[in-house]
Order: sequence, then C-alpha cells, then structure tokens
Amino acid sequence: MATINFYLDKSDRKGLSPIHLRINCSGNQIKLSIGRKISSDLFDKKKQRAIGASAESIEINHYLNYLENRASELLHNTPKKTYSQEEIKEILNQHIESYKENNNVSILREQLSLYGKPYNFLDLFAGAGGFSEGFLQANMNNK
Repeated sequence: MATINFYLDKSDRKGLSPIHLRINCSGNQIKLSIGRKISSDLFDKKKQRAIGASAESIEINHYLNYLENRASELLHNTPKKTYSQEEIKEILNQHIESYKENNNVSILREQLSLYGKPYNFLDLFAGAGGFSEGFLQANMNNK
C-alpha cells in the first residue's frame, strides 16, 4: 500500500519553504518538488494543506488536491500493475508541468474607460492562445 504525503523543505532567505510530494511504497520513497513555496507558519503539517482562506491558500490546496488525486490514480487505479520510480516521477512531473501551464491567472489592472466607467479584466484559465489577447487586439478608437 502506497502513502502520499506533502512536506516542506528548508526555508529560503525570504522565509518560504518549497512544498514536496513524497510517495512511500514497499520501503521505497519517491520525492518531487511541486514547484510551489509557502511560509511554514501557513502550512498545517498534520493535514498537509495550507492554512487560511486567502486566495493563495485556496489555490495551493486546490493544487495539492489535484496532485494527490493524480498520484492516487497512478498508484491505485491504473491498468498497469507496476511502475519504476523513474516512470512515476516522469508521469507526475508531466502533471505538475501541465497544471502550471493550464492554471495560470493573469490579472490586468488598467483603468480604461468604457462608456465613461473604468473596468478591470481578469483572465482565468486562458490556455496557450490567451483569451485576453483578443481583447487587447480588438482596439477600437483607442479604447
């Protein structure tokens, strides 16, 4: 039976600690950096999740849930019976990179006047083409 855990590594000069994914299975360990950092006082070691209701904590917890689900599917619900450590690392690193590419949030805060009222534009989950690019290219009368 495999266990999936998240833990923090040593903090950097800014006080942020990298979050790592660790899988223990039959005496073997696989460790992966998930590419995110958090302050150690904002991470519950027992629950292995970010603390609080800030946007950053919610996003980190969503990411951790996503990775835990992908690792669990790989280890428990797959037609292939065995994987090497390298195969597991490669597959999970692909999930990490895919998540980073597909879940970026870009916030554009330009006070543009549209019919006399300023507006903010938020571009979520735009993918490679960029939904906001169409708005930026649809320039009409300098607006």
